[in-house]
Amino acid sequence: MRSSWPLLWPVVPAALLAHRLPTLPSAGWTVALAVLGCAALVPHRPACRWLGVALLSIAFCLWRAAVALDARVDPAIEGIDLLVTGHVDSMPVAGSFGPVLRFRIGDCRLAETRPAVDTPAAPCPAGARVVLRWSGGAAALTPEPGSRWALTIRLKRNHAVLNPGGYDAELAALAEGIAGRGYVRAGGATADGPSRLPGYEAGIGIAFERARHWVRGRLAEALAARDPEAAGTLVALVVGDQSAIPPRLWQVYQRTGVGHLMSISGLHITMLAAMALWACRRILGTCARRSPVMFERWPAPLLAWWPALAMAFAYSLFSGWGIPAQRTCWMLAVAAWASATGRAGRIADVLALAAAVVVISDPWAPLSAGFWLSFAAVAAIVLHGGAAGARPGWWREAVGTQWAATVAMFPLGAVFFASVSLVGPLANAFAIPLVSAVVTPLALAGAAIASLSSAIGAILLWPVAVVTGLLIAALRLLSAAAGAIAVVASPGAAALVASIVAGYCVLAPTRPIARRQAFVLMLPLLVGTDPRPPAGHWRLTAIDVGQGNAVLIETHRHRLLYDTGPSYGPGSDAGMRHVVPWLRRRGIADLDRLIVSHEDDDHAGGAGSVLDAMRVERISGALGRGHRLAADPRFTPCERGQRWQWDGVEFEMLHPGPDRIDARQAGGSRRVFGGNASSCVLRVRSPAGSALLAGDIGVAEERDLIRIYGDAGLAADVLLVPHHGSATSSSAAFLLAVTPRFAVAQVGYRNRFRHPNAAVVERYRRRGIELLRSDALATIRIGFAPGRPPELASWRQADRRYWRIRVEPDPDVTIPADGGDPTPPQKPVPIRPDRVPGGGPTGPSSRRRSKRPLRGSGPRRGCTGRPPWRRSARW
Repeated sequence: MRSSWPLLWPVVPAALLAHRLPTLPSAGWTVALAVLGCAALVPHRPACRWLGVALLSIAFCLWRAAVALDARVDPAIEGIDLLVTGHVDSMPVAGSFGPVLRFRIGDCRLAETRPAVDTPAAPCPAGARVVLRWSGGAAALTPEPGSRWALTIRLKRNHAVLNPGGYDAELAALAEGIAGRGYVRAGGATADGPSRLPGYEAGIGIAFERARHWVRGRLAEALAARDPEAAGTLVALVVGDQSAIPPRLWQVYQRTGVGHLMSISGLHITMLAAMALWACRRILGTCARRSPVMFERWPAPLLAWWPALAMAFAYSLFSGWGIPAQRTCWMLAVAAWASATGRAGRIADVLALAAAVVVISDPWAPLSAGFWLSFAAVAAIVLHGGAAGARPGWWREAVGTQWAATVAMFPLGAVFFASVSLVGPLANAFAIPLVSAVVTPLALAGAAIASLSSAIGAILLWPVAVVTGLLIAALRLLSAAAGAIAVVASPGAAALVASIVAGYCVLAPTRPIARRQAFVLMLPLLVGTDPRPPAGHWRLTAIDVGQGNAVLIETHRHRLLYDTGPSYGPGSDAGMRHVVPWLRRRGIADLDRLIVSHEDDDHAGGAGSVLDAMRVERISGALGRGHRLAADPRFTPCERGQRWQWDGVEFEMLHPGPDRIDARQAGGSRRVFGGNASSCVLRVRSPAGSALLAGDIGVAEERDLIRIYGDAGLAADVLLVPHHGSATSSSAAFLLAVTPRFAVAQVGYRNRFRHPNAAVVERYRRRGIELLRSDALATIRIGFAPGRPPELASWRQADRRYWRIRVEPDPDVTIPADGGDPTPPQKPVPIRPDRVPGGGPTGPSSRRRSKRPLRGSGPRRGCTGRPPWRRSARW
């Protein structure tokens, strides 16, 4: 059996190859691959069998992917009221706008309030598992796992914010079997709201979820008088509710490299299994010495594995049976089988078997960071143990284990997190034994007591909460230290391979090269793969933050961030979740200037997180005196006429003027600085190209800009769509003055404001301006180079995957099913601004401007003489 294990090595590479496909092939191709794989296994040749295993692995992944895609919510029912019955499938967790839970739909039908909907074209997702936000009038009710309900819900597909190297929520939803997301309508299935149906759903999973829900409630009661951060950490360790940990505390854990300890991780499961294994071996060993006849057929070391595995699986089920927990359990099962049967063989073969089992249970596991971190850590520790030989002492072994894990995590930290915690080895040195061997077991014991008696549980959990609080305080000190983390740009393939070779040479028993020379191979990790623009070039990147603005301008030696995206709830915002991680993956640790266009949350919501994580030299914005950023000594208000130049690129502030105009306050005529109308309007131009970033200005401010600067002063190649394309902006006169080839609209998928407005989209279309929407294209990057046409790239087109949800942003600007380039309108129609709904002002000036040839109405260079745009399939 041992000799056949190497045949499993192609499983993981084959799964990665299958997940690189932009679209899934037909079922016939999947069957053909499976047949060919079976045929290749017949010859007794290693190469043929490797090929057969690879083909079967690809066919299996494609089959699982097709099943998961078929279960997704149909786009035809998005935004439609559905009357459903079903049961709560998981323990509710705290969300930004109310409890969030997983709901298994039983029966489903379209609401009678939408008679125009064609039922065959809008199938109800009966039997699907969806994530619901339990808010509004439903918030007064308490959903319990297994409880049955009749609800009125609205669903949408699992479309999510997407940036290069960022968290792929669409992939996570596919792997977890989530068909869609939505919310419970306050009207409910009855006039009074959601209706509770009698009875509970049965099942092992539901039983564990109900136990988790009960224990979490009693644990919260027992820890009510303790430090909230320590209490939240203990709740996360016991029942796996990571929402109990505040987002700011998560940042401390991540900066110190101990984030893997503060949730249900493979380390905790392994530690509990090891403790159970040790205890069972001691007990069964004693019994075997007294009655050896009873253990002749089943030796004590073999029997001891069963309680240990039972402990691991029970704890994983109790913690929610997440993907990382499943992966750990299957790895432990393989290790137990190999050790108990005496077929351990080489560590590479055991890891190959474990990886194959994990891929069978979760075909998307090789795409997650946890998969590689787990296997790399195990391999590194085993390699180091083989090199160390005999144990030199427990403390030296502990230090050596931490050293091996640090060497393995360095390149993977650069790949997955774009940063390396410099204080991580020190933090893990005391956090790992404290959390895994002390805090977690005592917290589990205290939770068990608290589930029976909250008063006694509170007494037993008091010292655990104190120790956890002291640990948090120590980690905060390390996190606040200068240079706690090193920002490392995502490495290229060559640098990653060189670092892996270096790690092997450092840890292996027989080193092909000296250790000092091996460390030299890790130096390429410090060199980013996305360098600054050359002299004379500059780049504009619209970061995908959903419904909000965040634009990075880069020149040869300087960087400017225009807006920081929205906040998503208490302690969570786009700066923390999207902007800062993306900047770090680029290797960017400092900004020369941050501009917050105005005070609206969808523009300023992430500013605090950006300032906390990045070194920012100057801050500008249209912010009132009461705004916290206005008190920063680096802050200067935006004002018309401000100019500066970086590397041959000129920046000029066009708005607001000295009057600082803004919308009227209710009930008065006084005007306030900081709202939409006072948005900072920034013009960026150079011989290579130009852009106009317009914030949230409206038609009145557009009219003022036209009056002050005229057509020549506003003309730009790229326009950041004012106010995300609302009906109160993007007047026809303004578009005629700017005459952009491309307009970037940063909007959220199916946002509640319905941006961009349909009339505004039509206005852009008729002007021949290609509208680039972030909900359809994700991150959008435009590069400008002298003497060359600007280059456009978008992340959803550059990194096409079969699970990505494709958006049809406009019936006249379509995206092909294969994710290809949008098809621009064929015949833009010249129109006058006074003939468009919501258009610009009428009068002699507007009529004069309407006579100018429109871009797109003739040949590509016919009216402006500018070179055509180049699209790039590469990022």
